[in-house]
Amino acid sequence: MTNQFDASVLQWVADSREPWLTVFFTVITMAGSVPAIAVMTVCATSVAIRAGRRWDAAAAIATMVTAWMLMVGLKLLAARERPPAPFTLVELSTYAFPSGHAMLSAALAVSVGAIAVRNRALWPLLVAASALIGISRVYLGAHWPTDILAGWLIGTVWAVACMALAHALQPTDFRVARRHSPR
Repeated sequence: MTNQFDASVLQWVADSREPWLTVFFTVITMAGSVPAIAVMTVCATSVAIRAGRRWDAAAAIATMVTAWMLMVGLKLLAARERPPAPFTLVELSTYAFPSGHAMLSAALAVSVGAIAVRNRALWPLLVAASALIGISRVYLGAHWPTDILAGWLIGTVWAVACMALAHALQPTDFRVARRHSPR
């Protein structure tokens, strides 16, 4: 059933491609690359550190590093091949499952959302960015749709668990300092 779903979605996407969408999704997919995610993580944690939230910054970095390690391990364990040539616009040599772009963008969205919990206007932007990154991977034929769905799910669950654990383990002196730090 999964194979049929994946193939039918990819066929529909391949039949619907337009040159302007290919350019658009090529740019979007770059935002989900490991180097881009790393830069965004550094930027978000720098803001957290400047705001006196060192523990949150450390938690976000730990979440992203361990999410990357989990993603690499899962790819090696699953060893799922990428879609074949008729569907692809990009050539990649790594395994498909789970999508690293989807997984890491979801983990970043949760991590940044946890740091910027009071800024609710940011949340829809984080979700939209991760959604577009995942969609771009299917559009370009880099992944099967279920690779993306799994990446989003695993990245979200991993980041929620990591950030919740970090909050639970947060030393009291960090909690008090944050409560009394200027905003």
